[in-house]
Amino acid sequence: YIYQVPLEFIPGLGPKTYEKLLARFGTEMYVLHQATEEELKQSIGEKLAKLIILARRGELSIQAGGGGKYGKIASE
Repeated sequence: YIYQVPLEFIPGLGPKTYEKLLARFGTEMYVLHQATEEELKQSIGEKLAKLIILARRGELSIQAGGGGKYGKIASE
């Protein structure tokens, strides 16, 4: 089983950036699991690339949810 964080949950990654990633890499699964860090940096910059790589490794800080609210990714 592979845990994954949807791109839409990555802080700072909005609809335009999402579409840019899909235009370059084809699918969200490719971005999340196969695009290299260097490819991501070239497309969206170092900060967002780092967050995607951390998500891939399961190393993102996640703030717990509660009381009917989802948790969220800490942007560090």
